[in-house]
Amino acid sequence: EKCAVNNGLCSTFCLPTPFGRSCACEEGVLLEKDGRTCKGGKLSINLSVHVKSNKFHSYEVMKIYIQ
Repeated sequence: EKCAVNNGLCSTFCLPTPFGRSCACEEGVLLEKDGRTCKGGKLSINLSVHVKSNKFHSYEVMKIYIQ
C-alpha cells in the first residue's frame, strides 16, 4: 500500500486508491500543484447573521476560510 510508507509522500492525508494513492488536505486548505503538498494554514471565521422579517427571525451561519 502506497500510504504505508512515508504517508505516501503526502504532507497531510494519504488516501489509498485502486491505482495507488491520492493526497488530500484539511477542509479549507488547498492542495498545491505538485499533488502532495498542503501549503499554508487556514483561518476560519464563523459569521452569524440575524435576519428579522415581519414576525419571523432567522439566523444564518456562514463559515469563511481565509488563506
